[in-house]
Amino acid sequence: MPVSAPRLDPRLLERLESLERSDLSFAEIRRSLVVRARELDIPPPSYENVRRLAGRRRIEREITAEIRSLAISVAVGARHPADLLVALKSAEAQNQT
Repeated sequence: MPVSAPRLDPRLLERLESLERSDLSFAEIRRSLVVRARELDIPPPSYENVRRLAGRRRIEREITAEIRSLAISVAVGARHPADLLVALKSAEAQNQT
């Protein structure tokens, strides 16, 4: 059975964060991280760990963009401020799961 890292090395986490911003699949991100892990002579991350972390980052980025857009709408008077509060509470609840 192949060895995989239980926790992501900070250098790999940094690489994951830059890669997940692209349109790469989780498998492509993992392959890139495996190459980098070999260069650093550290255990590579498991696919499941990469999928979980990259997926969470993508969701967080999507929520941030939605809230930013809503905040601009509130600032220019196109939306009610209460809409922003509802969105922030919803984002906080999603972040806790």
